[in-house]
Amino acid sequence: MTFFEMILRSVGAILVLVLVARLNGPKQISQMTFYDYIVGITTGFLAATTALSADIPLLHGLAAIAFFLLAGIFMSKLTDKNRLMRRVLTGTPIVVIAQGQIQWTGLKQARLNINELLSCLRSGGYFNLEEVNYAILEPTGNLSVLPHDAARPLKLTDLKQDFIPAALPTNVIIDGQILHQNLQALGQSADKLLDQIQTQKACRIDEIALATLDDQGKLVLYLKNKAQPQSIHRF
Repeated sequence: MTFFEMILRSVGAILVLVLVARLNGPKQISQMTFYDYIVGITTGFLAATTALSADIPLLHGLAAIAFFLLAGIFMSKLTDKNRLMRRVLTGTPIVVIAQGQIQWTGLKQARLNINELLSCLRSGGYFNLEEVNYAILEPTGNLSVLPHDAARPLKLTDLKQDFIPAALPTNVIIDGQILHQNLQALGQSADKLLDQIQTQKACRIDEIALATLDDQGKLVLYLKNKAQPQSIHRF
């Protein structure tokens, strides 16, 4: 196998991996189930074998990669529709702490020892076991923790005072380009946006790296080569 052929086979394998992975949708490694993990390892091995082995026809290798990835997508859709398949393929949450008491049966079922449990709790910000009311090991391997009332973070509702809901900013300019669709979703126009920027004599539009606008009418400009943002209120 020539060097050019190896590069060609590698590019083909990567393109198939990227294409089918995009069809599978965005999913972080921490959100992967055990079945996703197996499919990922298998397809990675197939991609490497297809790229380096001249004994395997390129189309056969690409077809095998696509089959495993599409099978993963199919099984993901199946688990969405069928509770039994969901339990078999993704597993179920396991309670490892209940009412402040360690559930040794749950730890054994999860194949988790006390040191690993304490490490997971510390990663979540709980260094004292007495602060934890419930802890549940999710099928993805993440540990969900419900602390005792005295240990949980303070919320605004605990203060029993009125507060202004946070406004979600929307990007309206990126790299000097106006995002017309986002402006329309906010009920605003590009002309009004440019008028506001020119009225405030903030800058030229090509100097704007990012501009955000929230539903309270607050426009924030992030200029290129400047660390501090500029705010324009009452848009």
